[in-house]
Amino acid sequence: MDPQYHIITWFSQEDFAFIAQIRQVPQCIAQGQTEEEALLNLKTLITNYSPDTNGPFNFIVT
Repeated sequence: MDPQYHIITWFSQEDFAFIAQIRQVPQCIAQGQTEEEALLNLKTLITNYSPDTNGPFNFIVT
């Protein structure tokens, strides 16, 4: 079974950016001008965070 990461997203008025964060790995947080960009940045971050994982990640956005 592929690992599943629950992602939360929100818009930060303070940063004027969309924020995406992985619940299971709170230090993995990314931002972007759009929600899609924030999610893409987060997927890149988690891939770099776990370079020894050989399979695809299953992301669940909530």
